Amino acid sequence: MELKNGICSSCQKKKTPPCSGCGKLFDPTDLNDQYLCISCANEKINAIQAQKAERALENEINKIILTTEASHNLDIEERIEIITAEAVIGMNVVKDLLASVRDVVGGRSGTLQKALREAREIVLDELKREAHSLGGNAVVAIDLDYGEISASGTMIMVVASGTVVKAKI
Repeated sequence: MELKNGICSSCQKKKTPPCSGCGKLFDPTDLNDQYLCISCANEKINAIQAQKAERALENEINKIILTTEASHNLDIEERIEIITAEAVIGMNVVKDLLASVRDVVGGRSGTLQKALREAREIVLDELKREAHSLGGNAVVAIDLDYGEISASGTMIMVVASGTVVKAKI
C-alpha cells in the first residue's frame, strides 16, 4: 500500500476528491455539487450555452420560407439579393455500376435518386442559411438545376437559385 504524507491513496482521494471533468484532485470545497472544479464547470456552462445558441439558430433557419415561384399571397417588404447554392456529389464505382445496369435494363436507380435527393436537401438548406445571414425570412422563385460534372456520370451537381426577401409573415 502506497502512502502519501502517511495517508493511503484511497483516504487521500476522500480528502481531496477528483474533479469529475478533468480528474485532478481538489479540496472538497473547491468542487460544485456535480464534483466539477471551477474550470470544468465553466466549460460545461459554455458548452450548454453554445448548444442552446445552435438550437436557436437552427430554429430561425428552419422558419425561412422557400417557394418555387413569386408567391402572390406573400407580402414582400424588401427584395434583398439573388443567391445560389451548389452541391456536387460523387458516386462510387459500385453505385456507378448499379446505375449503369439500371440504365441498360431500364427501371429506376434508387442509388442515383438518393444522391440527387441528398444534393437537393443540401442546396435548399444552404439557401435558408444564406437568407438568414442576409436578414431575409423567405427565398422566392427558387430554381433547381441538375447536371453531370463528369462524362462518365460519376459526379452529379445540383444548383439552386432564388431571391432572398423580407416578407410580412
